[in-house]
Amino acid sequence: MRPRKMPPVDVPAGSKFCFKCNLVLPLLAFATDAKQYDGKKFDCRRCDSAAAYARKVRKRDRERVHLPEALAMDRPWSAHVA
Repeated sequence: MRPRKMPPVDVPAGSKFCFKCNLVLPLLAFATDAKQYDGKKFDCRRCDSAAAYARKVRKRDRERVHLPEALAMDRPWSAHVA
């Protein structure tokens, strides 16, 4: 088991440290995660949302790059039409 990260500042009770934005925030700012030791995610909701949006954009961009190839494979006769 990997050791837990320790925040660089003292965290008061009822708060948690977000390791992405480096802020101490109230526990309400963190989503639940049953797998974690305290039942909350490591990153705050704002950082988690930003990361999810970045993943969505990367996925969309990857699909756009391969879209013409996929269309040509679905319709082999369209590759000959200029």
